[in-house]
Amino acid sequence: MSYSVKDRFAIVTGSSSGIGHALVRLLLNAGCWVAVADVRLRRESEATINEFSHSPSKGKPSAIFVQADMFDWAQISALWKTTLGRFGRIAIVVNSARVHEPPSSSFWNPPGISPLAEDPDDAHVGQYKTFAINTIGPIRLAHIALATGSNTQRLQRGDVALEPEHVAELTLKVFQEPQYSDGNIVEIMMIGSKEEQSVHVREIGLDALYPTVGPLDVGTRAMAEELKFFETVKEKGMRSSSQT
Repeated sequence: MSYSVKDRFAIVTGSSSGIGHALVRLLLNAGCWVAVADVRLRRESEATINEFSHSPSKGKPSAIFVQADMFDWAQISALWKTTLGRFGRIAIVVNSARVHEPPSSSFWNPPGISPLAEDPDDAHVGQYKTFAINTIGPIRLAHIALATGSNTQRLQRGDVALEPEHVAELTLKVFQEPQYSDGNIVEIMMIGSKEEQSVHVREIGLDALYPTVGPLDVGTRAMAEELKFFETVKEKGMRSSSQT
């Protein structure tokens, strides 16, 4: 079934530049009102805001900028309230905010060990900013978006579902049995009806997730950089300030 974005109201996070901003432009031109949510307003998005300035009396699609850091739950809540106050309703939420493992919040630059790390190692509630922005923030915004009128009772009487024991048994098999030693993805689900049900297990080769096309030298160059990085860690450890 098709879905029209015309006359809808949307929030797009991380949309002051890049893919998010490109999507904002497409939504606006398709007749959708959009809240541009980001930590700051960049030049290209400022031009878009000026082009599609918000004026309820005009009755045509417009854009507003709402400053919000997806790391901060208070700002996420404020983003929703501000947008709802300006538009009156929200139909579309796009989590486009991303950081690509910057040195300040990277696995290879641990808090309290690497001088590049900015995540506090003595935080009362520890959190890596990379995960907070890329994963936790989008989940929180989705919670807010779905909070009104949603049915939280996921399983109904008669539904077919796995028991904890089924998942535990497969987990132990993955740990021990040789056919699961290749790092592949293993999927488990209960199939059938309430009267006749069975556990279905499917293994997906990890290589199925790899890109099938790319520049001619991308594999060689990427591998060379990986080996160079591993040598740096091997020689200098995680305390090295030269890692990126």
